[in-house]
Amino acid sequence: MAHQAEEQLIAEIKAGNKSALGMLLESQQSRLYHVCLRMLGNADDASEACQDAIVKIIQSIGDFRGESRLSSWMIRIAMNQSLTLMRRQKVRRAVSLEAPVGARGDQATELRRSLADGREPGPAQRVEWDERRERVAAALASLDPDHRRVLVLRDVDGMDYAQIAEVLEVAVGTVKSRLFRARAALRERIEAMEAEPELGAASG
Repeated sequence: MAHQAEEQLIAEIKAGNKSALGMLLESQQSRLYHVCLRMLGNADDASEACQDAIVKIIQSIGDFRGESRLSSWMIRIAMNQSLTLMRRQKVRRAVSLEAPVGARGDQATELRRSLADGREPGPAQRVEWDERRERVAAALASLDPDHRRVLVLRDVDGMDYAQIAEVLEVAVGTVKSRLFRARAALRERIEAMEAEPELGAASG
């Protein structure tokens, strides 16, 4: 959304235009839901967090000061609600990575490569791909929330560094260093999972 159009929409919402508010929520709901889904890994939990985020957005839109992009502000709320639910329920389930949304022409990474090949696989390859996807999802779910958030925003949602910095309210340099550490941690978790069957076979 262009900056001028965003300012006009916010002005209409603050003036009490319910139609403008409805249009905003309708345009962003799918993206907010998928952010929650990738953070929580469960459709029911994601729906709950997304609904909580929408309620929070409706309650807080009048206080929005335009210090970041509106979409960044809304995604930040969705992520915060996901983390609140995660802490409340101690969610430890694997994160769903099906049907990536909003992915742009970013560099290929571990998350995107695990889903990138669109060719129809044979039965053996399908099993291998499913196992690989499950390992990547489980590895992502096991990361700490800061690492998980930056990976979801960059490598799944495809945000640029500047917008991620807006969402997380940190410097761009912090985003880059956190992303580097998160990718390294994800790679280590995946490699450890892939090594587990070999260790079991050796001990047997």
